[in-house]
Amino acid sequence: MATSRLMLLAIAPAMIAVAHPVWSKEGMEDTIECYDAQVQAAIEASDKYHSDLARCGYTGIRCPDGTNGWYNFTQTTDGIAAIYEATGREYYLEKLIEYTKSMMAAGRDNNGDGYVDYYHWMADRPDYCKWDYEAGYNYGAHCYWNAMRTIGRCARVGRLGPHYDSHRADLDEIVAFVEKQVIEKWEQGDQGMSLEQWIAQPSFTISGADSHAGSLLVDAYLATGNEHYRELAIRFAEKVKRAWVPYSNGSYAWAGDGGVRIPSDLMAISFELGGRTCGVQDTAHSIRVIRFAVISHRAGLVVTDEDMAHLVNTFNLNLWRGYDEKFSPYVNGAGDADDAAYSMITDWVRVGAFDENAHERLVNWTGGPRPPDKYAQDKIHYFGILALNLKLRADGHALSPFAPEGQ
Repeated sequence: MATSRLMLLAIAPAMIAVAHPVWSKEGMEDTIECYDAQVQAAIEASDKYHSDLARCGYTGIRCPDGTNGWYNFTQTTDGIAAIYEATGREYYLEKLIEYTKSMMAAGRDNNGDGYVDYYHWMADRPDYCKWDYEAGYNYGAHCYWNAMRTIGRCARVGRLGPHYDSHRADLDEIVAFVEKQVIEKWEQGDQGMSLEQWIAQPSFTISGADSHAGSLLVDAYLATGNEHYRELAIRFAEKVKRAWVPYSNGSYAWAGDGGVRIPSDLMAISFELGGRTCGVQDTAHSIRVIRFAVISHRAGLVVTDEDMAHLVNTFNLNLWRGYDEKFSPYVNGAGDADDAAYSMITDWVRVGAFDENAHERLVNWTGGPRPPDKYAQDKIHYFGILALNLKLRADGHALSPFAPEGQ
């Protein structure tokens, strides 16, 4: 697909929305109404599980008792936020507020600095079982920022959505939590490494805290209009964007270490640079980068229409391998997918808001041995974002920040 056509789709989504064809899996229609019904049913079927999970207080993939932590919970809440934005149904905002406030209440001031912390636990790495910040490896911090995105996203969709006045007290409490207990905490609290130090790192895990924190800061800016949050978000976005390398097919590819740039058109899964081996970004973790890119673009921060056209090409030309196949395991299209492993729901579904061909593929994608709509948590994320794709193509992508009363 020519880049010029992709640019048209990104710049004028409303022009294509009125005549999109109806694609469907068996028994499904590609409509917001159909996705709405699917997501509500999935939420109702899994509400007790997710209500309990929201209270667990563990940012990693597991809790010490073997139950799930928040690591994948944010995919579910992303889907709820997406379907709320697509439909404007108050039910979804109420669920998001409920889960968010449970997460907020699970925090504990571990070190007496006046800010709440969360615990990260790994069954196979007891040395990584620590509160939020973890010197050296920083894995706990990556998981912390991933978890906090749920709270930031609730703040954003709640403040900008049609039901703010009905839930003003709860939403203002959530916004205040983000401002003090997340952003201020990492600027002034005893975290070992401040936001300024995170931004200044020359070598960094591009799909880790930088993309997670960047996404939260975009949401915080949109929820408040705070220019300081905007500037922080811009700096994270600029840092991530510098790693994107244009390929001759019009796509972007990048390394897992966002501090280096991969050779253009590299089709291996690693390369040598400065006496060390660097890896190409794997698709599984690239979901954090595309999620950050999309929300930054919608906020008008750093990521341009041209960038989104390149990222659409990354999906269509590098990742896509067929309706009944898993995606390429690396963002440059290299490597062979492991047939024994299931496909995960990915935020690459979001590119369907910018390109009807990508959307059609994602509507009917089976994901290999694990259909993306097999489990309730997957359905919430998958159908929620497909619905939002249709909404954005009809009404446009841009988001303006919340304007406090009197401004």
